[in-house]
Amino acid sequence: MPARVDALEQLLRPHSLTELNENTAGAIGGLMLAVEQRCAVSTFLTTSTTILWLVDADGKILLAVEEAVSIADHDSRHPLHTHFPLLPDMAKLGHPALVGAAPARIGGEIYFDDGTTPGVWVLTNKSGRYGINLRRKHSHLESVAAVLKRHNLNVDVQMF
Repeated sequence: MPARVDALEQLLRPHSLTELNENTAGAIGGLMLAVEQRCAVSTFLTTSTTILWLVDADGKILLAVEEAVSIADHDSRHPLHTHFPLLPDMAKLGHPALVGAAPARIGGEIYFDDGTTPGVWVLTNKSGRYGINLRRKHSHLESVAAVLKRHNLNVDVQMF
């Protein structure tokens, strides 16, 4: 269970929520490839927003862009920009929103590191509620990377 949950994270799921499976892996891989090839639109989107991932209690890998939602109007939402503060009338849908604040195995963020040649996608356990604690080990993160690889999604692993 997450240590902390905001009320809207129990109630709402991100509009961008995607389960990794044989039907979605190609589209996710296409986005990753566009970023790797330095497509300006794709690169801008992935560097200005945080991509969350989580393994739910059943072992499914879920991905979503971190979204901001209007506290008054739950349907009004947008990707949370990494360089701008959350507005006072908005709430963040973090990792717990991916599973309705239910238990999950491990979670974190995925980002493209263009500081290397070639650039690489990096899978982290950077989640204050599902990723960074003593019960999550490097081997758990490596297991998630292995599942991604089976879907032809290659990532490096970075443990926090």
